[in-house]
Amino acid sequence: MIIFPTPLVRRPGRRVVRPLAPPPPPPPPPGPAVVVSAGLGPGGESAVLVFDQPIDSPGSADPGPAIQIAGSWAETVTRPAADALAFHMGFALNPSDPWEVFAQPAWVATPLAVPQGGTLEG
Repeated sequence: MIIFPTPLVRRPGRRVVRPLAPPPPPPPPPGPAVVVSAGLGPGGESAVLVFDQPIDSPGSADPGPAIQIAGSWAETVTRPAADALAFHMGFALNPSDPWEVFAQPAWVATPLAVPQGGTLEG
C-alpha cells in the first residue's frame, strides 16, 4: 500500500497593512518681492530695480505713482529681465537719487514688499 503524504493546507496569512506616510506639505509661497539692487540704466535716464524673485508683469506698462524714482513716477516701465523692472524717466538720473515703493502697483501681479526704498547705485 502506498501512503501519500497528507497535503499541506495553506492558511491565508494576515497581511499587515501599514499606513502610507502622508505626503510632504507643499512649499510655502514665496514672500513679497524685495528690491536687492537699484541702479542707473543705459543712458542714465532710466532706473533698473532688481528683485529677489521673478516679477509677474506685462512687458511694458503705464507705471502710475506706486513706485517713484527721484521723486517722480516713470513715463514707461519695461522688463529687461524676469526679476527686474526698468523705469524710463525722460530726464537724467544721478547716482544716489532716491527710489521708493509706496504701494502695490496694479500692473504687477507679484506681491511687492511695501514700503521699501533706497538710493540708486552708479
